[in-house]
Amino acid sequence: MRGFIKFCSIVIIMLVLSKSQAQESGVLLGLRFFRNDEPHYRTLWIAPQNGTFEVVAEGKGLLVPRKSGFWRVGIEREVYENWEEDFPWASPVEKVPVIQEIDPEEVEECEAENRSIILFVGNDYVSLEKESSGYCKGAAHPWCSFWLEVSSLDSLGMKAKCVPISAVMDTAGTQAMQRGAKSYYAGLDDDKKESLEEAPNECGWGLIRRKGSWVLRGRLVYSYEVFRGQYGDYDIPMDPPASLVSHDNLYPSWDVIKKAVPDAIDGFSSPLKDLLVVLTRTKMLVFINNEEELVKPVLEIELNKRESAVMIQWATGNYVDRWSEEVKKFLSL
Repeated sequence: MRGFIKFCSIVIIMLVLSKSQAQESGVLLGLRFFRNDEPHYRTLWIAPQNGTFEVVAEGKGLLVPRKSGFWRVGIEREVYENWEEDFPWASPVEKVPVIQEIDPEEVEECEAENRSIILFVGNDYVSLEKESSGYCKGAAHPWCSFWLEVSSLDSLGMKAKCVPISAVMDTAGTQAMQRGAKSYYAGLDDDKKESLEEAPNECGWGLIRRKGSWVLRGRLVYSYEVFRGQYGDYDIPMDPPASLVSHDNLYPSWDVIKKAVPDAIDGFSSPLKDLLVVLTRTKMLVFINNEEELVKPVLEIELNKRESAVMIQWATGNYVDRWSEEVKKFLSL
C-alpha cells in the first residue's frame, strides 16, 4: 500500500512538473533605437531562469527564428565618395551574409543618401521604410522620395524586389489597400490631393506597432517632380494574417494595460497568456499575467532613446529550453 502511495505521489509530482514546463513562455525581442539619429538594433531573449524571468541573452543586431533555423538580419551602410547607401541583408547564422555593394560606374558624378530603417521582421518577411535623395551631374533636377517596402528574407541580400501586398494576402489585401487609400485621399485638401498619387502601389505597404498590435500601413507617393519628397500614410483596414506576424493577440486588453501602466506605449503577450511585456518610453516591464489585475513587474529593463519593438517571437513549452540553448550561442550579454 505504501509503495502504491509513493508511486502515485511520484506520478503527481511528474505531472505537475510537466504541466509547469508546458506553461512556460519565453520571448525573443528585436528592438530598434536611435543614437545620433541613426538606427541601431539589438535582440533580447527573455525566459524563465532560476525561478523568475531574466534577460538570458542579449546581442547587437536582429536574431530571427525561422523554420530552417536562426537567421541574422541587418543593414550595412556602404560609402563611395559622395554616395552613401544602406543595404539590408539576411542570412543563416552559420553563413557569411551576401551584402550588395555600390557600383562605382553607376554612381559616377552623383551624390546621394539612401537610407533604410527596419519597421518589422517576421519569420519570412521584413518591412522597411526607405528614403533616397541626391543629384547627378547634368540631371534636370535632384531627386527625393520616401517609400514603404516589404521584402522576402530569402532574397533580401540579392537586389530583392518588393513583395506586393497581394502576394501575402491575396486579393483581399489589394482590396483593403485600395479602400484605405481611397478613404485617406478623400479626406485631403485640394493642395495635398494634387501633390500625391491617388491610386496606391501594391508594393507601397508595411507594418507598424500601435497599442499592442501590428498594423498594416500604406503610403501614397508624390504625383509630380515638383512635389518630390511628399507622401501620405494611411491605415490598411485589415488585420495582418498569422502567416505574416505569427502570434499577435494581446491579453489583457489595451485598456486594462493602460489602466495599470498609464505611460504604456506598446504591449505584447504570449500565446499561453501567461506572460506580458509592456513598453513605456523609458522602460520595458515584464509581468506574470493575472486575470484580475497586473501586479508588480517581475523584471524591469531600461530602454534606449526612442526604442521600440520590430520583432516579437514567442517560444512555449519545451521550445523555451531549446531556444535558450541556441540563442546563447549567437547572442552574448
